[in-house]
Amino acid sequence: MTCIFLLFIKNLKPAAAPAEKQKIAIRDFFEPKAIPFTLPYSTLSFVNGIISSYLVLFADAQGIKGVSIYFTVYAVFLFLVRPVAGKLMDAKGIRYTVFPGMLLTALSMFLLGISSTIWLVLLTSLLRAIGQGAAQPSLQAGCINHVGRERSGVATSTYFLGGDIGQGFGPMVAGAMLAQIVGVAGYRFVFSFCGFLILAAMVYFYFASKKRNLA
Repeated sequence: MTCIFLLFIKNLKPAAAPAEKQKIAIRDFFEPKAIPFTLPYSTLSFVNGIISSYLVLFADAQGIKGVSIYFTVYAVFLFLVRPVAGKLMDAKGIRYTVFPGMLLTALSMFLLGISSTIWLVLLTSLLRAIGQGAAQPSLQAGCINHVGRERSGVATSTYFLGGDIGQGFGPMVAGAMLAQIVGVAGYRFVFSFCGFLILAAMVYFYFASKKRNLA
């Protein structure tokens, strides 16, 4: 029966020639043009990994109760900030979201290092949510716009790969630091280190964007 029905099918196109085999290159998985956006994002993810791993331990060392609400406050304000930051970026440009966002994130880490009450810890959560909610999506959008639609898939992969590396290495680096500086002083050093790292990444992005006219 199938053969009979095939007789009534018209305008059959000839089979396409098999595609030539191509060698797999590094550029199939990695986009160098995405690096100026990936490095700042990886530092923000570096901080995320450290907060997730060590915030509760820091609070216990300080005798701060109920610190788990930090993550709730962070999630709520992150949800609220991202749409506003997106509109601001579309209207003004990436520099109006990335630079203030990274500054606020760095400030939140410096303040976290000296926090001794739950209210100050929650303030750092609010600042970090605003900062990362503005900077991270803007960096991703800027990355795709800079690289172009043809390479957007590889650019996105490179961007999130940098974030995964930062998220994974953050707790490892912090653990090595805490092994050398024990107690509350160790956590303060780690959080301050994160603040300086974000500032360094912001300076890098400033010069990279200026050189390549990204922002």
